[in-house]
Amino acid sequence: MRVNKAPVGLLLGLIFPLLGYVVVFFILGRGGSFSDFSSSVMHNGDLAGKVISLAVLANLIPFLYFNKYRRDQTVKGIVIATCLYMTLFVYMKYVL
Repeated sequence: MRVNKAPVGLLLGLIFPLLGYVVVFFILGRGGSFSDFSSSVMHNGDLAGKVISLAVLANLIPFLYFNKYRRDQTVKGIVIATCLYMTLFVYMKYVL
């Protein structure tokens, strides 16, 4: 991919953790429904912190790929999205 634009990185940085969230659901969901899992994440700050942290790790995939090919603007967008998710992490972990 030859794209080197921050909005593309921002979009990728917002989508990959959502995919990571689905993977975390399959690992930690224990056979329950997706809505039950999401509800328990919303109401349990400790669980929310763990799930969001694991989901955001999915951003390493596009980050490392675009960093390897020196697409610095795209990497900047991914980092901005990761910072947005970390703001959500702090809110869910410590405020709720």
